[in-house]
Amino acid sequence: PLPTSSSSSSSLATSSAFAHAYARAHAHSHSHSLRHLLRVRAAAEAGGGEADPVPRRRQAFSALALLPMLLAPRGAVAATSYAERSGLSGQSNKDTANYKLMPNGLKYLDAKVGTGPSVEKGDVVVLEATGRLAGFNGQLFFKATGDGGEPLEFKVGSGLAIPGLDLGVEGMQKGGVRRLIIPGDLGYPRPCTYSQLGQAGAYPDPGELRYRNLLFAVVNNDAREDTLVVDVQLDLLKKSK
Repeated sequence: PLPTSSSSSSSLATSSAFAHAYARAHAHSHSHSLRHLLRVRAAAEAGGGEADPVPRRRQAFSALALLPMLLAPRGAVAATSYAERSGLSGQSNKDTANYKLMPNGLKYLDAKVGTGPSVEKGDVVVLEATGRLAGFNGQLFFKATGDGGEPLEFKVGSGLAIPGLDLGVEGMQKGGVRRLIIPGDLGYPRPCTYSQLGQAGAYPDPGELRYRNLLFAVVNNDAREDTLVVDVQLDLLKKSK
């Protein structure tokens, strides 16, 4: 379909804004290059040879480096928070409706559905996973992947994993990828101690001291939101029967 007059005006305005921004960037670059050439010529005439205080790569890059700033809309809205992008309740994220809500308050979204039999209670699962603290600006607090930390392994329904993870993997299939939004009452014990980590109801253990302390800064602080965002990939499923 042909564009309407309003869309044409918008396109022209966008093109004009881009052209104007580029012209400003080019003018800045040209002015900078001219000044640089004059400095080089003056140095050469003084017998000092070709002094080049500004590397050529930086000269060529200068106009391009300015474009993002010049083209950025004025009064642009700040990027959404990690909590918003994770689809937590109460946020204005357009994807929130895609999350499935369980009666216990656990929410999940399947980014990729696997194949084969589904996880049931009593099965042993091997997972790659990362965990983030929604109440701490999305800080990473554990990483159990091929490039950082050993994968997680536990028996579903045994009580070893935190409740939200234990319940959240049910129904997954091998190769599947799922995001879990785990409310505080399905997460780690409150309060939580070093000796509890890795034990029943407090698995996984973040491992590194800095990750442990980040977790404690949330679960041992009543003033902080304690929702967890855990991404899991089911690598191996050992059926109980």
